[in-house]
Amino acid sequence: DIQIEFRFETDFSVTFEGWYVDDVAVRTGVPGGVRQFGLAVGEVVSGIDFGNRDLDEFGNSIAEAASVNLIANQTARINSRIDRAGDVDVFQFVAPQTGFLAIRLETNDSSVDPFLRLFDNAGTLLATDDDGGSFLDSFLAVPITQGERFFLEASSINGIGAYELELISTQIQSA
Repeated sequence: DIQIEFRFETDFSVTFEGWYVDDVAVRTGVPGGVRQFGLAVGEVVSGIDFGNRDLDEFGNSIAEAASVNLIANQTARINSRIDRAGDVDVFQFVAPQTGFLAIRLETNDSSVDPFLRLFDNAGTLLATDDDGGSFLDSFLAVPITQGERFFLEASSINGIGAYELELISTQIQSA
């Protein structure tokens, strides 16, 4: 965790209204990771090392995959972001029914080119998509069998930014 502490003090001689920051302490959770700064008017603080920690919301590998509770005939939505070049977010889910799964990876940022990869429980690559959705967005439609575990990797060919991932499970209708 990263904590930033601001200390406000006055000697009661201040005649301006508003908030004034006297000192800032940054704690990073890394051993020895505390730095304190006394600030003067207009001073800029730079060079803070946060310990090179990966601040991803979701895991970057199958072993670290975040679980998605996929419910039959409903849509699961995840809003996140690609934080840096090479970043991937990996999710796992169990098929709630036999049928089809539609997967959309979309962004409103034209500089981001989403990319999807779907793996089975053994880690075998089943499907990929780069631009099967609208514009540069990704889309997959795959058959699923109830109880099967899958892993889904969301990433970007180019660019960093926010995305929305949708998983829609539909049942096979009997004739």
